[in-house]
Amino acid sequence: MPSKPNNFSRYSLLLLMLLLTVVSIQRLHVRGNIISWDTFGYYLYLPATFIYQDPGLNDPSFIQKALEKYKGSTTFYQASPGPEGGLIIKYSSGLAMVFLPGFALAHLVATSTSFAADGFSLPYQYSVFITSLLFTFLGLFFLRKVLLKFFSDRFSAILMVLLVAGTNLFYISVNHTLVHNYLFALYALLIWLVIRWHETPTTRLSVWLGLCLGLMVAIRPTEAIAIIIPLLWGVYNKATFVEKFRLIRAHFKKILLAAVCLVLPVLPQLIYWKIFTGSFLYYSYDNPGEGLDLLTPYTWDVLFSFRKGWLIYTPMMALAIYGFKNLYEHRRDIFYPLLIFAVLNLYLVSSWTTWWYAGSFGHRAMVQSYAIMVLPLGFFFIGLKSLKPFWRKSLWVLAGFFVVLNLFQTWQYFNGIIHPDSMTKAYYQAVFGRVTPPTEEIESLLLVPRSLGGDDELKNPDDYYLYRTYEMNFEGSLLSVSGDSLKTDTREVIILTPENPFTPALEVPFNRLTMADHAFLKVRGTVFIDGGNVADNPFSMVITFDHKGGNYKYRGKDYEHFPHEITPLSWNVLERLYLTPEPRSKTDQVRIYFWLRGQEQLPVEKLEVEVWVPKRGW
Repeated sequence: MPSKPNNFSRYSLLLLMLLLTVVSIQRLHVRGNIISWDTFGYYLYLPATFIYQDPGLNDPSFIQKALEKYKGSTTFYQASPGPEGGLIIKYSSGLAMVFLPGFALAHLVATSTSFAADGFSLPYQYSVFITSLLFTFLGLFFLRKVLLKFFSDRFSAILMVLLVAGTNLFYISVNHTLVHNYLFALYALLIWLVIRWHETPTTRLSVWLGLCLGLMVAIRPTEAIAIIIPLLWGVYNKATFVEKFRLIRAHFKKILLAAVCLVLPVLPQLIYWKIFTGSFLYYSYDNPGEGLDLLTPYTWDVLFSFRKGWLIYTPMMALAIYGFKNLYEHRRDIFYPLLIFAVLNLYLVSSWTTWWYAGSFGHRAMVQSYAIMVLPLGFFFIGLKSLKPFWRKSLWVLAGFFVVLNLFQTWQYFNGIIHPDSMTKAYYQAVFGRVTPPTEEIESLLLVPRSLGGDDELKNPDDYYLYRTYEMNFEGSLLSVSGDSLKTDTREVIILTPENPFTPALEVPFNRLTMADHAFLKVRGTVFIDGGNVADNPFSMVITFDHKGGNYKYRGKDYEHFPHEITPLSWNVLERLYLTPEPRSKTDQVRIYFWLRGQEQLPVEKLEVEVWVPKRGW
C-alpha cells in the first residue's frame, strides 16, 4: 500500500510547473503566434462564430487576411468546401470550447484597447497560451493525485520527473500549439475520476466523468476508445466481471446520467455538421492523401522508424511497455483496461496514413496516452526490487540517461538540429550528440524537402538519375502548320474544345515510378498556340495523384499567367517539374493532362514524363 503523502510529490509538482512555465515563455518569444497550423483550425470556430457571424465560412476573406497578417500557416488547409456551400472546418469543435473563456476575455481586452478585435491579435494569442499552460498544470495536478493512489509520495515525485523530463511530454508541454497537451490533462483527470467513482459512485462524479469523456471525444473523436477504461476498470476474471455487472446495475441511473453528460460536449459539433452539411455525421478529413486505413497500420514505423519512431525518440516508454508484465503481477484489477486501451490506441495511431503526424519532436500522437502509460512505468520500477543490485542500479541509470537524452534532443529540436519531419537513420546518426548546426552534407541525409504549395524544385540534380520515360501520343486529327521556310509540319493531335476540354490522362501507379520514397517527374506537353493572347483562350497543365477517385497534391498551371512561356503561331513544348507526394497507397496513380478552360480550340500533340529517382535510397 502506498504511504501517506508528504511534501516530496508536492515540491516535484511545483518545480515542474515552474520549469515548464519558464521554458514556455521563452519558447513563446521565439515562435511568436501560437494560433497557427492545426491550432488555427481548432480555434477557428470562435472568431468565425462570435466576431464574423459566419460559422459556415461562406466568406472566408477574414481568414486569408488573418493568415497574411499573423502568419498562422503558409496555406489554408484547415477547412474544405462543404456539400452545401461554404467551408467546413476540418477539426472538431471540442478544443474551441476549451478556448472559449479565454477568447471571451481576450475579446473584451481587445475591444477596450488599441489591439485589433479580429480574433487573432495579441490578446487572443495570449489567451490560447494561458489556456494551454493552465491545462499543463491541470494535467500534472491530477497526474500526481493518480500516482499517489498507487505509489509512495517519494516514488510518485520521481515518476513525475521521469515522465515529464524523460519523454516528449516535455516538448508538448512547452510548445502550446498542439492538441495533445489538452488531451493528456483530460486523460489524467479521467483516470482520477474513474478511481474516485469506483471508490464512491456519486452523482457528482458521474456528471464529471461523462463530461470529461465527452470533451475528449469532442476534441478528437478517436479518443472514444477511452471509454474502455471505466467500463473494464477492476475486471480481470469471471468473478470481477459479474461484480462489475452488479455495480452497473446498482448505479444504472448514474451511469445513464454520465452517458447523457458524455453527449453534451459533442452536441455542438453534431449541430454544426447538420446545419452546414445536412447530416449529423460528416467526415471532414476529406483530403484523399491522408486518412484512417484500419487494414494497413504502420505499427513498425510508428514504433521504430528514425523518422518519428515512438521508441526511438522516447525510449522511456519501452520501460513502460515492459512494465505491463509487472502491472499484471501486482495490480491485475487495472491491467486489462490499461493494456487494451494501449493496444487500441497504438493501432489507431498507426492506422493514420500520414503516420508521422507532421512536424514535432518524437511521436506526438502518443503523448496523451502517457497519463495511462505512467502506471505500467511505475510498476516497471517496482519490479526492479526483485533484481540483483547491479541490474537494479543499471536500469535506474538507464532511466536517468533517457531523461538526459530527451532533454538534450529536445534542445536539438528547438535549435534546428533534429528536423521536425524528415529524419532518417543516417541523419540521426550524423547529428547524435551534435551541438552545432548541421552542414549541407549532413542535411543531404534528410528526406527530400517538400513544399506545401507552388512549384517543386530539384536542388541536387546530381543525386538523381533518369529511370524511365513515359509518353502518350494523341490521335484523332491531323494538324498541318506552315513554317517560314514554307515547309509544312503535319502532326497527329487531339483537338480540345469547350465540349471536350480534357485530354486523356497519362496515368502511372506510384510503384511503377520508383521503388524509393519519391521521384521527380519532368513533364512535357506539346501544344499548338494559335495567334492572339493566351489569356483569351486559357488552358492548364494538370498534374495530380489519384486515390480511389480523389485527388491530392493537385498542381494546375494556368498558362494565361505565364505568357512569357508561350510563343503564338507555333508548337510549344511546355515543361513542369513535379515531386511525387508521399502516397497514401503505392498503387495510387499520377495523372497528367491538359485542360482547356477557354472557348477556342486547342491542339495537343503529346505528353511525356521523365522519371528521375534518387541514386541513394533504393
